[in-house]
Amino acid sequence: MTSTILTFTAEVDPRRRGELDQVLAGLRESLRLPDQPPFGGMRSLHFASVTVFDTPNFPSRLVFEHNFDGELEPYLEELVGAAAFWIHRLFSCATDYRAPSDSSQTEIRNYLKAHVLRPAAYHIGNVGRSVTRIHRETGLREDLEGKIDSLGRSERPATSEAGYAFVRQEMERAGKYGWVTQESHLRQTPEEKSAPRRRLWLTAGVLLLGLVALLFLFPRATGGTIVLLVVVLLLHEALERPMKPTELSPDHARRLAEHEDHLVQNHLASMTVVKPSPFRRVLLRIVLWAANLVARTSTDGTLSGIPSIHFAHWVLLDQGRRLLFLSNFDGSWENYLDDFIDKASPGLTGIWSNTVGFPRTWLLAAFGGSRDGVAFKAFARQHQVPADVWYSAYPTLTVKQIDNQSTLREGLAAPPSGQQLSAWLRCW
Repeated sequence: MTSTILTFTAEVDPRRRGELDQVLAGLRESLRLPDQPPFGGMRSLHFASVTVFDTPNFPSRLVFEHNFDGELEPYLEELVGAAAFWIHRLFSCATDYRAPSDSSQTEIRNYLKAHVLRPAAYHIGNVGRSVTRIHRETGLREDLEGKIDSLGRSERPATSEAGYAFVRQEMERAGKYGWVTQESHLRQTPEEKSAPRRRLWLTAGVLLLGLVALLFLFPRATGGTIVLLVVVLLLHEALERPMKPTELSPDHARRLAEHEDHLVQNHLASMTVVKPSPFRRVLLRIVLWAANLVARTSTDGTLSGIPSIHFAHWVLLDQGRRLLFLSNFDGSWENYLDDFIDKASPGLTGIWSNTVGFPRTWLLAAFGGSRDGVAFKAFARQHQVPADVWYSAYPTLTVKQIDNQSTLREGLAAPPSGQQLSAWLRCW
């Protein structure tokens, strides 16, 4: 199942900002109900958030994030059918919204389609797992875990093979898990898995061959251009002012912390201003394009070795003058940032070094930047905004747990053996 990441964005009418805050409070309250309407009844929605960004010198912007299964058109039908009342109330506070009522579903769908922002780069942790599959595999795992836990010590299977046979027998005895063996359990087809890697290597090869050809045909001009670009980058880096850690507002950091760690999952919403030179804007687009090529090859639940990201994406908006980052992840903010610093520093430095206030960096990502953990965390906190509304379809599950559940289901569909069987049993 293909997943889609996008946002719907609109400029907030400043005269209706107070009304928007009231709508957001009402939507938050509705999500506390047992069945979590309006999003709780949607079958294809993984995560959603609504955040208002009030960046100085920019109009306030409403950002409505969606991570869902399938394509946009059928999703819009489901979304508007489930949440037209709230969507109408939210976007009625935008400067250009014209739908007369929440019953005008065609106008609402058309408005949302006209305000879609697609990511410049993104990552999906549990590739190929739909919301329906995640819920079904959760139920399967919980049911069979209960059967295992009910066994007395003397009843426990003595061997791995006997343990597998017991689990398989209990699944069949339940009489409701025919889908485990009857439906495809592939997360991706071999073509879907290999295509991003081929695309990455092909692109790298073409670029390398192009550079070699230019150096061969026009050695002085090409070499001079490379030197000039490096000098321009170094001049930018020398003249730009990084944010000092002491500039982080303690009240802002405290407010963010109050919204975090209530569940196993957390949400991060960040808006940064892109450095104003055309050079930086072009460079950022190139880096995001390259980062997306690399991210597409991450299909094992990790991004640069980080195992906790469900969905994350970067979006350029306001004609490339601001950079939006949204992430749904497991664990604490501190651990999440530490993972980025330890495992993905060159990538995140290459992206955010093109934004105002980022820690001092040299040669784009070669030195400095997020390696200065104190300065980077202060920068990240200062530009983070708590989501006004946040929804998760499976708030108690981590990326690793979802992967383990899929492994369990896949092992029941196609019996493992040898070392694979031992690894499969460790997933319980």
